[in-house]
Amino acid sequence: MNATKGTRVVTTLVHAARKGTHPWWHSSAICRIPSRVDHELAQLLSKEAIQFARVGVDALLISPIPQMIWGVNPELAALVRHFHRVGVKIIVHLPAAAEWNTHDFNGPYSSDETVTTLLGRVRACVDAEVDGIDLGTLPLTHYGPNSSERQEFMHLLRLVMAEVANTDTLPILTSSLPHMDDADLKEILQESWFHHLRNDTLLDIKWKNPELCDSIANTFINRDPLGHVAAWPALPYEDSELHRARTLFALSLPGAVYFNSPPSDAIPPSFVLLIQQALRTRAEHGMGTGSLAHVRGLAWAGPDCLVHMSAQVLVVFNTSDSTVVVPSEHRPLVSTGVLSTQLNSDTPLAPGQCAWFETARVRPRVFATE
Repeated sequence: MNATKGTRVVTTLVHAARKGTHPWWHSSAICRIPSRVDHELAQLLSKEAIQFARVGVDALLISPIPQMIWGVNPELAALVRHFHRVGVKIIVHLPAAAEWNTHDFNGPYSSDETVTTLLGRVRACVDAEVDGIDLGTLPLTHYGPNSSERQEFMHLLRLVMAEVANTDTLPILTSSLPHMDDADLKEILQESWFHHLRNDTLLDIKWKNPELCDSIANTFINRDPLGHVAAWPALPYEDSELHRARTLFALSLPGAVYFNSPPSDAIPPSFVLLIQQALRTRAEHGMGTGSLAHVRGLAWAGPDCLVHMSAQVLVVFNTSDSTVVVPSEHRPLVSTGVLSTQLNSDTPLAPGQCAWFETARVRPRVFATE
């Protein structure tokens, strides 16, 4: 790292790289379709399956209308087959709740959905050979840790898990957790069989250093000892440069990353290109299963800039009020800003911009020999 005399650069490892081979859900990039999937949208998505594959998406998270998730439904099965042909997986959110919030799909069931209905929907997903089942946001903050409501709800989850475990396709189970204290969170992580438990990191935190860095580190502190994969939630979509920067920052994090698709009638080509470049770079450098280290003390970054190393990629998100100039020794890979066409040139990042860089290699010192 480049530093001037008198500065002290501190690199703090917050997550170690995962060794060996891994299932797809350990490092997946999952695109959430933020509209209810009805018959018309299902047909449109099937026609666009190859486009999602070209962007580099690992899976789609969809929430079909209730009629599509019951019994043997040829329409859901056909949608899954279309995406499987191009190498993209499908995760289905069970539509028990009628409303959504701005951050995520709502809870796994509502008063008009019985346990029998819920398990029937799980079986319909299994029959359609989906790759994952999403239960929305778990309503655990409404139940005390030792309450009968909490025990009843956990029993319901175990029924769902048992239903999935007895299948040949073994779809993953995903969900979201509301904010809770670390002790309660660890208890849920230990009790559950979820593959992804998204938390509210990146949603309800100030995008400033060190608050966000501490929150990201805490996510790994709670999950790594238990072997849980970090799953980062989808940010509410906005057609803005700041949203693109935050999405690019999120895609640099190890683990599974969820992101929102823009509305189908107005998808900016620039956003699609950014995601495509980011996912290609993420895969090439193994960022999904790589290490993560926060970097502080860089003279050119300043204290209000978010900088970390993901695998061997330097990620810089300028959350300060002034332009940051990244030295030319770091070659830009992806950026929300306009990159220079000149080789070996510095890279300016205006406030609210994010970029990934191939960091400069450390050259060993040559010692003279007699």
